[in-house]
Amino acid sequence: MNGNHYDSYNFNFNDEYFYLSTGMSYVFNAQKKEILGIPFTQIPYRFSAFKPMEQPVVYRHDIAKQSYDNITIQASPQNGNEAHPLMFLENPYGGYLYFYAAAPEILFLSDDLEVVESVDLRDVYDKHNLSYHYDTYQYMIPWGGIYNISDRFIVISSPLHHLEEYTLKKRKNLALTIRSTEGTRCRFLGDKEKDHLRLVILIDKKERKVIKSEIFNAGFNYNHQYRTGLFFECEMYFMKDLETIVYFYKYIEPNEKTAQIKYFSSDKPYRYFMSVYKRQDVK
Repeated sequence: MNGNHYDSYNFNFNDEYFYLSTGMSYVFNAQKKEILGIPFTQIPYRFSAFKPMEQPVVYRHDIAKQSYDNITIQASPQNGNEAHPLMFLENPYGGYLYFYAAAPEILFLSDDLEVVESVDLRDVYDKHNLSYHYDTYQYMIPWGGIYNISDRFIVISSPLHHLEEYTLKKRKNLALTIRSTEGTRCRFLGDKEKDHLRLVILIDKKERKVIKSEIFNAGFNYNHQYRTGLFFECEMYFMKDLETIVYFYKYIEPNEKTAQIKYFSSDKPYRYFMSVYKRQDVK
């Protein structure tokens, strides 16, 4: 923490999932001196097109030996979709959590990566008439925000109005597959007038179950960027007490000059703000 460099490690995961991924979600185990991680991708149909994942795969990297192995978890999504991951977290009460990308389901794993519990969230979505949130998706459901707010609790904040998936158009290589697939048309699912709402689900990591769920007015549209473009962005974070919510937002005043800014330009004259909101209707 004082700026000194201690060591570096080469994660030479020489397999196809690693090369198809766009990032790694990992956990460092200091006692065992190992790193556990999963390959995830922000373009989830990449796995489906070239290397379908029927069961979860976790990489284990031994720091001392500078070696790795792949561990296949003996499980598969209950909705019948593929098992590629969204997120991998350590559970302070023992073991790990594996979030499926293509299923509203969380695996609670032991320290030895055995399945201890599977929490299927389909009943929760069905309770709020949101079966469209998962039943038409094959590659990644619109999870929304996942907030690891404390040692004990996780909050999931899912949108009620969201885009359906692209239709996979597999071609001879990844670049052509992406171009063809993302050229397919997508429509919005759900009520446009409910874009400002979220389904909030509270997960207890100790008890390995859903504590409660409710529809919540987030105060801003989930799909706001389709309307505001680069001129406004907002992110929401739940605090540990579940009553306090922090909003980080930034905006550019639209005018003739700022209208010329390219969307992916790194030179954007944003103004940054933070708001703290205290819920008044918490029971």
